[in-house]
Amino acid sequence: MLAGDLSGLAECPEAWRALVEAVPDFLLLVLPDGRIQYLNRAVPGVSREAVLGTSVFDYVPSGVRAELRQSLAEIFAGSDARVREVQVTHPNGVVRWYATHTGPVLRNRRAVAATVVARDVSEWKLTEAALRESEARNRTLVEHAPEAIVVFDVDAFRFVDVNRNACALFGLSRDALLGFNPIQLSPPTQANGEPSNAAALRHIAEALSGETPAFDWIHRTAAGVDLLCEVRLVLLPSVGPRLMRGSITDVTRQRQLEEHLREAQKLDAVGQLAGGIAHDFNNLLTVILASAQVLQEGLPGGDPLRLETEWIQSAALQGSSLTRQLLAFARKKEICKARVELNGITENAVVLLGRLLGPGVRLVKRLDPSGAPVEADESQLEQVLMNLVLNARDAMPSGGTVTVSTKRIRGQRWSDSSACRGLERVVRLRVEDNGFGMDEETQKKMFAPFFTTKPPGRGTGLGLTIVQSVVKKSGGCVEVSSSLGGGTTVDLFFPDADVAPRAGSRTADCSHNRNT
Repeated sequence: MLAGDLSGLAECPEAWRALVEAVPDFLLLVLPDGRIQYLNRAVPGVSREAVLGTSVFDYVPSGVRAELRQSLAEIFAGSDARVREVQVTHPNGVVRWYATHTGPVLRNRRAVAATVVARDVSEWKLTEAALRESEARNRTLVEHAPEAIVVFDVDAFRFVDVNRNACALFGLSRDALLGFNPIQLSPPTQANGEPSNAAALRHIAEALSGETPAFDWIHRTAAGVDLLCEVRLVLLPSVGPRLMRGSITDVTRQRQLEEHLREAQKLDAVGQLAGGIAHDFNNLLTVILASAQVLQEGLPGGDPLRLETEWIQSAALQGSSLTRQLLAFARKKEICKARVELNGITENAVVLLGRLLGPGVRLVKRLDPSGAPVEADESQLEQVLMNLVLNARDAMPSGGTVTVSTKRIRGQRWSDSSACRGLERVVRLRVEDNGFGMDEETQKKMFAPFFTTKPPGRGTGLGLTIVQSVVKKSGGCVEVSSSLGGGTTVDLFFPDADVAPRAGSRTADCSHNRNT
């Protein structure tokens, strides 16, 4: 063969040997019984001679030897080449993974040996396992995240992945949710009046620019319930479609608690103000009431000025009532409870209230003859009763009847949803009117501080709030029944003092409360 002439190189055994030896993969010739007849390169750490003559079955796990024997038998029987992955333990104890291609070596159309090309894929297997582990870890983090997480395709504008909390939030299965987009799960407009579509595009544009916007968003569930949510958007790394992750937290309850906190802070401010001026204001009212009474006693029975003095007394009493309401919030200490008789408190209140209700309102009392003993703050019970009766009067601008009654009830049973469950033997104080009543929306808010349906200057919105607070502090509960045009019934339930005296209750003199 002339120098530079490569035409006969393909028939040169040395060329083929050099080519085989240069291949980075392991090339083996295996006899039918599994013995290795040829190996192109040494295994790292082991000489080639140490491997020749040994059996391939010695290097594979015992669990796959039978399968490998079957594969070799089929190759020698004339089957096509086989491709598989196999774990191999080298003679020096090193374990590696190989992707193998096995085929027959034919002589006179009969397989006399098998060729095995083995490529070390251990690093790839480790990378693949690490990737699977990373994906499983990320999926676990997403699935068990406390917030709802969605991933949506920005261009197709649809969800492509969601976690189980997202399904729970929207009330949809995973498959159903993947057919939606964020706008379809939102009302037409947001809380600030901005159209949901325009607001969503604005926030998405912020995330596409590299920001991580966080904002409040109203989402609408499959059941049509609107939820106030806090949403955070972030653009995800992606070589394909532009993907964006949204983490969604339902903050409806949190915002309500924040609103309650603001109301509580208002009450603290009102209480501090009331506590600072209450005594001076009460002193002024005492002078006004006393002066009005002196004037009234000095006037003849038919004198028209007597009516004016009664109006002065009425206004002063209402001012005193308002002061006591404010002071109920100013007090930070426990109420001074003692055994009191609701019948007696009702009798005294009816006398006082009869002068305030006006000629068109009739006040009826029905008292339990067996008595109505409770443990409570007497002055606050008087205030509660006054609040309820005056509310009933205001609900009957054209006149009507207010009925105040007491009743001892034994063996009472409550529904599971009742605020009074747990109380069985109680004393009930009921104030009932035949006024215009309340709709369902008003009843949901009636105990909220500063909520009132009265026009400006006619109500503080504190009356029912104080009623509920006083009754709860006395160990009782409140039940209200009302309907538009059907009047209102307010039931106050207190533990019967004769049946279950409260542990640690005090019978100290609480007369000081009546001066504030």
